[in-house]
Amino acid sequence: MKEKSVHVDVLKTGHIGVFDSGIGGVTVLKEIIKILPDENYIYYSDSKNNPYGDKTDKEILEICDKIVSYLIYRNCKIIVIACNTASAKAVHYLRKKYLRDSLYCN
Repeated sequence: MKEKSVHVDVLKTGHIGVFDSGIGGVTVLKEIIKILPDENYIYYSDSKNNPYGDKTDKEILEICDKIVSYLIYRNCKIIVIACNTASAKAVHYLRKKYLRDSLYCN
């Protein structure tokens, strides 16, 4: 029972996390804010590891895993990957690792 109440609290109070390897994802964030203006957001711009295109698949998985872990720690109820390279290389791994009974869309 306690697990469900924590889950409900996150849905009510959690943030929407958006991450990109740079600042291009800000355009995605702006569009989400237009649709969901009453939500709280965390934007993570990974300029330290930018660009992702020259990284190995293993490096991309490790980088994205750390970012998602951080966003979950920061109480994000939804995480949007606004980076094409991260989406192409890491989304299946991240879904398998972090999704439980959640719904997601491609």
